Amino acid sequence: MALVTTATVPIGQMYIRGYIINNLSLTGAGIWESVSRISTIYLMFVTTTLTTYYLPKLSELKSGGDLRQEIGKVYKIVAPIAIIASILIYFFRYLIIRILFTKDFSSAADLFLGQCVGDVFKVISWLLAFQMVAKAMTVYYIVTEVIFTLSYILLSVVLINYLGLVGVTYAYAINYFLYFIVMLWIFRDLVFNKKSSEQI
Repeated sequence: MALVTTATVPIGQMYIRGYIINNLSLTGAGIWESVSRISTIYLMFVTTTLTTYYLPKLSELKSGGDLRQEIGKVYKIVAPIAIIASILIYFFRYLIIRILFTKDFSSAADLFLGQCVGDVFKVISWLLAFQMVAKAMTVYYIVTEVIFTLSYILLSVVLINYLGLVGVTYAYAINYFLYFIVMLWIFRDLVFNKKSSEQI
C-alpha cells in the first residue's frame, strides 16, 4: 500500500505539472507548486497525528461500535482544526505569500480557495481511509489510490482548459470531495448503521 501511494501521488503531480508547463507556462507551474507546498506543510500536523495515534488505535479496535466511537471522537477534534486552519490560510493568503515568496507569486492568491476546500475534504477523507491501512484492506486501497490519481489528472486537464491555472485547484477540491463520498460508501455500515457492533 505504501509503494502504491509512493508511486501514484508523484506521478500524478508530475503529469499535471508537465501539462501546466506545456499548455500554460513554466511560471504557472511554479505558482501552483507554491500553493501545493503550503498545503503540504500545514497538513503535516494532521498526518503526524493520524500516523502516531489514530492508525495504531484503529488497528487494535475490533468491534464496529468501538471503531465508530473512536472515529467520531477524532472527527470532532481534527475536522474543526482542518476547517479553521484552511479558513485562516485563505484569509491570510496574501500575507503568507509575501512572507514565503516574492511579489512574482502574488497571483497564487487566486488558487487558495480551491486548494483550501480540497484540503478540508482530504483530511476528513483520511479519517475514514486510514481504516483501509489499519485493517489491511489492500485491494480497496490500491484501487481507490489508482482511480483517484487518474481522476485528479483528468479533472485537472479538463478544468485547466476551461478555467486556466485556477482549474487545477478546483480539480483538487472536486477530486477529494468525490474521494470522501466513496469512503462514506465503502464504510457505510460503520458510519450509518449505528446498531452494527460486528467484529471488524
